[in-house]
Amino acid sequence: MGSSRYYPEIRPHAGRTPQIFSSRLAGTESQERLDIGYARVSGHDQKSDLVRQAKHLSEQGCDKVITDIGSGLNCAKPGLKQLLKLILERKVRRLTVMHEDLLLRFGVGLVRFICGQTGTEFRVVNTAAPLSFEAELAKDVITLMTVFCARLYSRRSRRKKAGTPASAARSGISSKSVIFPAVLPKSAGLPASQ
Repeated sequence: MGSSRYYPEIRPHAGRTPQIFSSRLAGTESQERLDIGYARVSGHDQKSDLVRQAKHLSEQGCDKVITDIGSGLNCAKPGLKQLLKLILERKVRRLTVMHEDLLLRFGVGLVRFICGQTGTEFRVVNTAAPLSFEAELAKDVITLMTVFCARLYSRRSRRKKAGTPASAARSGISSKSVIFPAVLPKSAGLPASQ
């Protein structure tokens, strides 16, 4: 029989949903909680939009604005990690974003849940009319295709800069070790190419 582990920070609730009790979170209610804004753009060429978002969030009463440059699908952005850490430490009174999908493309529901569990208000400045199921699905598919295409183009660009032919790179062979059978002498003992 396997050994059971005791996790002191997670205790079962009557409805089988775990509740988190953490000594790190205890006593933080007396501290001054901040109004935090979060702004994000997808690329460096959109820095002017990032500055505009940050300025607007400051005008909305945010004490601090955390900014990120990166994909909405990337959950490892440094600013997002910093934001989530502050929320989990109960240092955030209100989280404000310009548009919901600027926080994360997928996973906003999880951030809303964490905010609810830590007593953090979640505010969206510009709310859009709810999309139909089909429109939201189409938007998600286009977002995923855009990200995958960007990764593919980035990979090709890195290979071109490195000077590795694409066919050799796909097979995992470096350009220095490519052997062309047509140039080998027949005495090499290799079967003739067809």
